[in-house]
Amino acid sequence: MALASIHKISLLGLRSQKKEVTKVLQDFGSLQVVPSKQKQKNTSFEETKKDIDYELARLDFLISFLSSSDQDYRADYPYVDGKYLLTEDQKQICAAQYDATTVDICRNIETQVVEYDNEIKKLKSEHSLLSAFPTLGVELHDLEDTATLTQKTGSISVQDIDEFRSAISSVSQYTSVSEMPQKGMKQCLHIAYLKEDDVKMQEVFSEFSFQDMVLPRRRGTVSEELERITRRIIKVESLLAEEKAKVSGLMTQLLPAMVRYDMYYKQAQRIHTKSDYHLYDYTFSVDAFIETKKQDQLLQIFKDNSLTVVVENIALEEGENPPVKMENNALWKPLEGVTKLYGIPGHNDMDPTPLMGIFFLTFFGLCLTDTAYGLFIMLITGSILLFKKHIGSVLK
Repeated sequence: MALASIHKISLLGLRSQKKEVTKVLQDFGSLQVVPSKQKQKNTSFEETKKDIDYELARLDFLISFLSSSDQDYRADYPYVDGKYLLTEDQKQICAAQYDATTVDICRNIETQVVEYDNEIKKLKSEHSLLSAFPTLGVELHDLEDTATLTQKTGSISVQDIDEFRSAISSVSQYTSVSEMPQKGMKQCLHIAYLKEDDVKMQEVFSEFSFQDMVLPRRRGTVSEELERITRRIIKVESLLAEEKAKVSGLMTQLLPAMVRYDMYYKQAQRIHTKSDYHLYDYTFSVDAFIETKKQDQLLQIFKDNSLTVVVENIALEEGENPPVKMENNALWKPLEGVTKLYGIPGHNDMDPTPLMGIFFLTFFGLCLTDTAYGLFIMLITGSILLFKKHIGSVLK
């Protein structure tokens, strides 16, 4: 007439037998595994987990960045020839040589390299565009449209150039077409025409698939701008080379970063397990709640299946509540459902089922008896009324 005795245990087994142990626990039934997230709520644990994740992310970046370089880091570590793993002593030596500031240095280098690469691509694109107009007769800033004049720079197919000129001339005689030196199958042009002819000229451009090529609006001629771009490309490429050269001085940090990453990764494996089992290199552990009287039965099953498992009783953590199981005899067991309707008692409380059962059955019986009395009186009263009515009709 009380709650079942339940306590907490910790099981430690061989990792090689994890699958078999798990099956035994699943088949056993009278056992509830404690989820990892319930076990590891303390703030220090969460902070440790965040710190490890943070360091892993930083190390992962550093390793990827330095590994992308063509520099050879093995020359600084003669005992690393790729034929054997580092000893524990060598790992400790390497890990001690790791400098955390290298990550920030590499991030700055990466940022600068990306900026210089993007600038060089942009400059080369402008250089290629301007190179198509080497004989442009106006300065770049004079290509802007005015209130009365529109200017276009672009290209059409070489085979259409004569027809294109004829079509433009038919629109207006006040049109200027300057041909650039031919390159490939495209002919680059500079066209100037009156603003009032915009609509008709756009129709001609569309008919001959004229491709707009917008030149930068800067002071100076095309040749002057090409010289300026060339000088800038040389300057940026020099700056880019300087940034990349800095990487060679940081290559000594690659191996220490790898070793440090492995150390953090092993810690992360233990913390970020996605099941309720806490895996280590050769063993695993799991905490669970079990009925006290069935613990010996579980140990016997492990023994019968030749499984090496160590079971230890452990104390509850602060604020931890074990599961509750009510134990009642055949008379009161059906009434456990009524108790659960009002809430399951705590693991340190008394099972109210027997006490509640006495009053429940008593009041249920009283209610049932009152109902029977009411039905009996209703039948007797009804019979008397019917009999009285029948006698009255006979006397008349």
